[in-house]
Amino acid sequence: MTQPFPCHSVGFYFASDLSLLTLKGVGMQRVDSPDYSWDNRTRKDQHCVLQYCIAGEGALDMDGIHHPVRPGDAFIIELPGNSHYYLPDSSPY
Repeated sequence: MTQPFPCHSVGFYFASDLSLLTLKGVGMQRVDSPDYSWDNRTRKDQHCVLQYCIAGEGALDMDGIHHPVRPGDAFIIELPGNSHYYLPDSSPY
């Protein structure tokens, strides 16, 4: 029997002008609707996103190339950028 994942987010913010990589936030989210869609060309914030797929299937479109995202797959992208990640209608959510 499948156990539901607890979904929580924790944010870390640092008041520093140092040009070091810092963790801004971490979280876990269960997505079960094709309404989940992030068009990164229109986002105003500037950072990187690391996504890891645990179950189901998502999608990443970047620079005109479609990439299915399956369990065990991960990607890191820069925001804003020429990418879009989302839950496709065909996903077995």
